[in-house]
Amino acid sequence: LMFGQKMTKAQVINGLNAMKQETQTIDNRAANTADCNALAALNKQRDEVIEKNRNLIENEAKVLKLFDGKDEMPGMRAYVSKLTDTFAYKNSSISPNLSVNVFSNDENLYSLKQVLAKYPKGIDPKQVAWMWGRLLIALGYTHQHGVLHGAVLPDRILIQPKEHGLVLTDFTYAVESPAKTGKRITAISSEYETWYPPEVFRKELP
Repeated sequence: LMFGQKMTKAQVINGLNAMKQETQTIDNRAANTADCNALAALNKQRDEVIEKNRNLIENEAKVLKLFDGKDEMPGMRAYVSKLTDTFAYKNSSISPNLSVNVFSNDENLYSLKQVLAKYPKGIDPKQVAWMWGRLLIALGYTHQHGVLHGAVLPDRILIQPKEHGLVLTDFTYAVESPAKTGKRITAISSEYETWYPPEVFRKELP
């Protein structure tokens, strides 16, 4: 989860509401289901939602550690999000507890999704040029460390308009050294499903 520097852990917890609402919807359906087979299917679906989120969060923390202590490309670390804290999220409806990754976030950072919403007709090509340049640097840095981000999407790319800075965030979908390990991209962003190349759905090597 990416949050501003002034936000508290209590506010960070609010970022988990999407998953909580999803599991609550499943619980509500289960409460109104008398069929044993349907109930079993709903319980399985709920467990899968929780496990998916747990795996993604843990994967992100593991991947980000690959960048720590590496200085072969001085100054490039700033283009990738940095983990500042991890804490356990305790909820009676979720067992075992989930870990939550927390990141600092400059108040002057805006996602490309926000940029698109504010400028639906597009922006000056000169502005696009520096954004793409910074993004390529970020991707070059991650690839140099054997990391495939797996979800280079508008809401994962944050920019600093005045400073011409950029930060690539959300490594939950990332894959480590796919050519060596044979690992595939196993999860996608449903909001941007149509943006993914066909090899992702065919479970081919990225």
